[in-house]
Amino acid sequence: MNSRDRNLLGFRRDLLTAAAYGVDQFLFVQGDKPSVGDRTGELTVRTMIEEARAATGQDAFAGVAPFCLGVTAGHRRRTGVPQMAGV
Repeated sequence: MNSRDRNLLGFRRDLLTAAAYGVDQFLFVQGDKPSVGDRTGELTVRTMIEEARAATGQDAFAGVAPFCLGVTAGHRRRTGVPQMAGV
């Protein structure tokens, strides 16, 4: 899941929907910087982790096992890096 262009309410909705369909594994990423406008500071990868960890303790998630969470770190597009021949 990408934290870009999301807000907290939408993220909570996504967790509920995922739980309803039996999805229990997530990979959280920050996403690229928007080319126009600013990123909202409301939802970060850290916030997504905290919300997903806390979600299964809420009544709406009764009977749902804790989510398995993963994150990416330091993933950046590299430009100007020479490409190896034949790769």
